[in-house]
Amino acid sequence: MLSILKNLFNFKKQDLPKNEQQDDQQPEESLIDDEIQSMVCYSSDKEGNVLIDIMLEDYSKESVSNFAKVICGICSFQFHIQTVEIIKNGFIDADKDEMFDFFLSEMIKVSKENLLKLKQESSGQSSEEPCVKPSDML
Repeated sequence: MLSILKNLFNFKKQDLPKNEQQDDQQPEESLIDDEIQSMVCYSSDKEGNVLIDIMLEDYSKESVSNFAKVICGICSFQFHIQTVEIIKNGFIDADKDEMFDFFLSEMIKVSKENLLKLKQESSGQSSEEPCVKPSDML
C-alpha cells in the first residue's frame, strides 16, 4: 500500500497536456494497472473543495473486502503517519522544505477548526430535547 501512496503523490507526466510534456521525456507507466482492485483518490479544486474519486473494479467479495481495508485504513493513525511521511519526502525532493512546514501548520489549523465544529455540534445536541419525551411514552 505504501508504494501506491507514493505513486499517487508523484505527479504523472502523462497527466499533462501534450504541449506541456517535454519531447525528450517518455510518459511514465499508468498508475492504474490490472493489479489494482480499488482506489480512493482525494483531491482539491481551486476553491478549496475536497473531491473524492472512488474506483472499485467489481463487486466480488474479495474486491469489497479489500476495499473495506482501504477505507478503514484511511481513518487509521498508521496510514496518516505514512501519508505525511510520503508528503514530507515529496516536499524535500522538490527542495520545498519550508512549504512542508506551512503544510503542517495548515493541517493543524484545519484540525483545530474541525475539532471546534465537532465540540459545538456535540454541545448543541446535548442541550436539545430528548428524542422521546416522557409524555410520548404514555
